[in-house]
Amino acid sequence: MKSLQTLCLRHVRSDDSTIENLVSGCPLLEKLSLIRCYCLQKLNLASPNLKYLKVFHETDPDISSPNIKILGLPFVSNLLRRYPFLEMLEIQVHPGHTELMICFISKHIQGAYVMSEGFQLSL
Repeated sequence: MKSLQTLCLRHVRSDDSTIENLVSGCPLLEKLSLIRCYCLQKLNLASPNLKYLKVFHETDPDISSPNIKILGLPFVSNLLRRYPFLEMLEIQVHPGHTELMICFISKHIQGAYVMSEGFQLSL
């Protein structure tokens, strides 16, 4: 799968090393979606071209992928639905990240507080 650029895995039961080996065998892979993939715990996705990662998982697997530019986390939407009266969302951004896009789905959220080393932003 040397020329594969987009991969979406849905309802796959696999361990971390199998997914890591699959991704490492796709050197041109730019977009990866992991939708309800089971048994994931700690993934290291060090693919140089992987820029987009979407993860929808019931738990919060530990995923390392340093080259990611766009990260889709639909489970955050589900998490926010559990707190219908949430008024403030606090997000900590790791150093080196330059952009953050936040889309609110709760009509009760009045603001967000974003923290990162070197700057703070209240929305």
